[in-house]
Amino acid sequence: MGRRRRKKESFAQKRLREEMEAGAALSTPLCPVCDDCGGCSWQRVPYSRQLEWKAQLIEESARDHQLELPEPCVVEPSPLTFQYRNHMEFSFAAKRWLTTAEIASGRDLERGFALGLHAPGGFGRVLDLEGCPLQSSRADEAFLVVKQFAATSGLPAWDARTHEGFWRYLILKRGHNTGELLVHVVTSRSERDLLSRLAEDVFARVEGVMGVTNGVTERVADTSEGAVVETIAGRSFIHERLGGLTVEVGPMSFFQPNTLAAERIVQIVKEFASSVPADRVIDLFCGSGLLGLSLAAEARTVTGVEVVREALDAAERNARLNGAQNVRFIQADLLRGWPSDLPQAADLVVCDPPRAGFHPKALRALIAMAPEAILHVGCNPKTQARDLATLMREGGYRPIRNAAVDQFPNTPHVENIVLLVKESGS
Repeated sequence: MGRRRRKKESFAQKRLREEMEAGAALSTPLCPVCDDCGGCSWQRVPYSRQLEWKAQLIEESARDHQLELPEPCVVEPSPLTFQYRNHMEFSFAAKRWLTTAEIASGRDLERGFALGLHAPGGFGRVLDLEGCPLQSSRADEAFLVVKQFAATSGLPAWDARTHEGFWRYLILKRGHNTGELLVHVVTSRSERDLLSRLAEDVFARVEGVMGVTNGVTERVADTSEGAVVETIAGRSFIHERLGGLTVEVGPMSFFQPNTLAAERIVQIVKEFASSVPADRVIDLFCGSGLLGLSLAAEARTVTGVEVVREALDAAERNARLNGAQNVRFIQADLLRGWPSDLPQAADLVVCDPPRAGFHPKALRALIAMAPEAILHVGCNPKTQARDLATLMREGGYRPIRNAAVDQFPNTPHVENIVLLVKESGS
């Protein structure tokens, strides 16, 4: 019988273990299930120490790829360390996952209906929650209203093993600077009359709700993506104000999850872009268009590229909302290839890829385009360093500015912004 390979310890796990073994003073977690949830695995670590660790992660990732950053890495703190998220996704489950404390108690516990977040280690492990300290108190109120309604609706929550059940996901989006709230419920089929009653309940009991929407999906995979969206009551989006822009955010469109930290990221992007030619701008993985729109006032043209149709529609509305007539958007999956209708030349390419980073084909196409400068906004230092090393080695680029912002307090994630310019003659 073959020996099972032990899973390699992650940077986050290693740092937390070392801190605990050293007997360092740890913080008391605000969340009662933080040790079981895994979403905020660094809640016990003092915030100043978290920022140091994140800087180390960026520096270590750079060294792993023989990449030298031009400036010392100092991670700017998030203005809020709790209640900072403007977007949360929760899962329904027919059978809840017990916490470590509950298992240790030896008591016979009810394991029915659950709405909450996933415990690490496998699919279907949903911890039953009463809210989450990462989101606003108003979002917690909406969470409880939906949970109570669903639990007493007579329809079952989704069972990840049998692939049966009605209630699947709850997505809450709230504008930090506007107070607007969107409630999006994903189900396995349409039940408009039932969801209309839910919407009435939500509007009556929660202040600031702008809309209740329903996404219907028959997919058995553990994902809320791909659902057909219908507006049940109100409107299908919220507004948020950020960096001098007013943006529209729908139930499935990407938007930076920490509004206050994102404002600082936009400031850095504009500052870095002002130091290089930026007449023709391309914004890759543009989501709802935030970064590209923030540069539109100083550019002649901005072209955004995004795969999610709903996000692209929101980006186009955001351009109209902010009077940006020099901005256009293209739908394309950059993880599969390079769109043929993308401009063949650009002064500046801004990119904010997913955690997996660039697909090799897309990265090679970017190198072939040879823009004068590339502004990389990365949420994963490891894949960012890998992609930057390729741009330097194969494209002749050199990093000249870098800055890091903590968008995800109490987690090992961090946002790193790097500006690269093309070396003359390369």
